[in-house]
Amino acid sequence: MVLSRVKNHQWTAEKIDKLLASALISQIKFVSEKDFWEAKRVFDYYEDKEWSLTDCTCKVLMGRLGIPVAFSFDHHFRQFPVDVEPVL
Repeated sequence: MVLSRVKNHQWTAEKIDKLLASALISQIKFVSEKDFWEAKRVFDYYEDKEWSLTDCTCKVLMGRLGIPVAFSFDHHFRQFPVDVEPVL
């Protein structure tokens, strides 16, 4: 996402490397196949919203990991219900 906004691969790579090496990162969590499909279901269900699949994936991961709050400049995070139930 950063690369798509700044259009500079080298700058983006340097910033990612710096972030990964910093003390700010305590853990890195990866999206599972189950997470992906759950995020896709949330994305499809809330078709009236302008949420990206990335937004939905973040919300699904937050739910799985028990993270109640996210710091984000993305206004879409305010639109999510407190607990997005799995859409089966």
